[in-house]
Amino acid sequence: MKDRRLFIRASVFLLAIAVLAAAFALRPRSARTSGTADLIQFLPDGNGIVTVDVQRVVASDLWTTASAQGRFKNLITSAQGEMASLGIKMTDVKTAVIAIPGGGPAQAVSIVTGSFKERELISRLQQDKRVTITNAPYKAVDVYTLTPSDSTSQTTTTPVAFAFYDSSTIAMGSLNGVKSSIDVKAGDQRGIAQNQRYADVITQLPAGAVGLVLSPQAFLGHFPKDAVLPLPDLKTVDLIFGVIEIGSIVDLNLTFRNETAEQGASMATNLSALLKTAAGILKVTKKGKYASLADALKTFSVTSNGQDVKMTGTLTKELFAQVLK
Repeated sequence: MKDRRLFIRASVFLLAIAVLAAAFALRPRSARTSGTADLIQFLPDGNGIVTVDVQRVVASDLWTTASAQGRFKNLITSAQGEMASLGIKMTDVKTAVIAIPGGGPAQAVSIVTGSFKERELISRLQQDKRVTITNAPYKAVDVYTLTPSDSTSQTTTTPVAFAFYDSSTIAMGSLNGVKSSIDVKAGDQRGIAQNQRYADVITQLPAGAVGLVLSPQAFLGHFPKDAVLPLPDLKTVDLIFGVIEIGSIVDLNLTFRNETAEQGASMATNLSALLKTAAGILKVTKKGKYASLADALKTFSVTSNGQDVKMTGTLTKELFAQVLK
C-alpha cells in the first residue's frame, strides 16, 4: 500500500494523463503551440510521445462529470489529497509531454510544466517518513530519487526520479529516463525531435487537450491474449497519431498510417468489422451500462485515403458517467 502511495505521490503531476489517455480520443483544431514544441526538445528518442494540456482537460465538462463517478472520484480525491500534502494544486500543473520509451518502463520520462515551489516540495518530501529522497547531481543538474522507506514491503516499486530544469519545468520518470532527458537537453543524445519519422507529424498536429504520435511497436505484444473485445491487427501500421479535444463531448479522430495504400484499404475493412463485432459483444454483456457504448460504436465511421485510415466518432459525457458508475 505504501509503495502504491509513493507512486501516486511521485507521479501526481501526471495523474490527468494516466487517467484520460486510456479513455478519450481525438479531434483537430488550430496549430500546436510553440510551448509544447519546446518541451518535446527535452525528450529522448523512442516509440512516440503523448502531450497533455492539463488545464484544458480539468476545465472540461467531461472531467467534471467523470470526477463525480464511483472509483474515478475516489482516485481523483486521493490524488488531490496527495498533491495538497506536497503544497501543489491541480491548477498549478499546466502541461505535460510523455515519451513512450523504446527500452520499456526503465527508460520512461515526462516533462511537466506549471507553477512549482522547488524548495517547499523538496522539504515536504524530506519530512515524509514514508519515502527516502536522495540527490545526485548529473551534468550540473540536481536529480532527486524517491524510494519507499519501508524495507519490509513485499511489493517491488521502481524508484521515481525528477529534476527541475527551472521553476516551472520538471523532468520526471525513471532514473535512466530523467538522465536521458538531461543528455538530450545537453546535446549529448539524440532526441525524438531529431527523429524525422515523428518530427514531421508532431509539428503538424493541431492543438488539443491531448495529442499523440505513436509507433505500434509501443504496445504490440502487450495486448491481453484473453481480451473480451476484438483487437485490430496493427502489423502493417507504421504510425498512429491524432489529437484529443475534450469538452462536453469527446470527438474521436484517429489516423492509422499504413505502409501502402493497399494495406490501408484492407485495414479499413477489418477495422469496420471489428467495430461492429465489439458493438455486438457490448450489447449483450450482462452489464447493461455498456449498451449505450455499443450504440455509440455503431455510429463510428472508418474511411481510407491511400495509406491513411481514419476512424471518427463521438462519445458524450453522459456515456462516460454511465460506464464509470
